[in-house]
Amino acid sequence: MIAEPKRAALIPCYNEVRDAALKAGAINCNISGSGPTMFSFAKSKPYAGKIAEAMKSAFKKNGYKSQIYVSRINSKGPVVLK
Repeated sequence: MIAEPKRAALIPCYNEVRDAALKAGAINCNISGSGPTMFSFAKSKPYAGKIAEAMKSAFKKNGYKSQIYVSRINSKGPVVLK
C-alpha cells in the first residue's frame, strides 16, 4: 500500500466506491495501472455484476458518471500478437 494512498487522492470519491465494492462482496478493490480505472475481484459472475453496480451507484451518488465492464480473469497470461 505504498502508491495507493497517493493515487487514490486523484480519483474522486475513491474511498466511497471502494467501500461500496467491498460491502457488495468484492474480494478486493483497487486502482488499475496508473488510473483512472478501478477494479475489483468477485467469487462469481452474479457477485461481479452486483459489485459493479454498487461501484457505479457510489460514483453516481457523488455526482460522477462511470462505465462498468465485467469480464473473466485472463488465465493464460500475456501472449505475443503477430
